[in-house]
Amino acid sequence: MLDIRGVATIIFSRSLAVYVVRQCRKPSGWVGRFLLWDMNRRHSGLTDWGNGHQAAQCRLTILDIGCGGGRTLGKLAAMAPEGKVCGVDYSPSCVAASHRKNEAAIRTGRVEIHQGVGLSSPVSGWVVCIMKPLGGTVLTVEEHRAVLTTSGYSEVEVHEERRKGWICVIGQR
Repeated sequence: MLDIRGVATIIFSRSLAVYVVRQCRKPSGWVGRFLLWDMNRRHSGLTDWGNGHQAAQCRLTILDIGCGGGRTLGKLAAMAPEGKVCGVDYSPSCVAASHRKNEAAIRTGRVEIHQGVGLSSPVSGWVVCIMKPLGGTVLTVEEHRAVLTTSGYSEVEVHEERRKGWICVIGQR
């Protein structure tokens, strides 16, 4: 027989999990600022791996959907020193953090950051089980390719690092 304390612990645990997932989706407050810092740190390897698939071109115009804390925007701007980088994120806190992180590049007109809804990025493992019930979208490799192709991109390339669940999709427009 389960007593009331057990029920309260289960409800609290589920509520905490939902809170953390929602913070990952749309960070806010001090918890959100911590998550943005942590995402910037943990996603650095993914960014470097993805950028390694793109030949360095000085005049690229690059779109970063889900720009988060803004670290990737800075790396992309460095990769295309005569180009332009545009970041978009759903969360006002992410947009603010990205602005702070890329203030100098924004002043020079090389980086723009906007709040809005973009494409969802793929996630793997337990995150899929949590995100779908909360309204998150999980795209397959072929769905990523199809989104770019139907949006008018050509020469669409898809690179995967299956062990880590990483996908890099590159298209020309």
